[in-house]
Amino acid sequence: MEGALSKYCLGIASLDESAKKNRFKGVLRRLERIGEDRPALINP
Repeated sequence: MEGALSKYCLGIASLDESAKKNRFKGVLRRLERIGEDRPALINP
């Protein structure tokens, strides 16, 4: 495991376009892959 990532840091890195993301690129990529593998839940 690379290290901890707080919910705040994750939110800023994924939502704020001006935030520097170099430290979080690996974690963000991993989370994107997890999201691609799981089907979206659709409420009728």
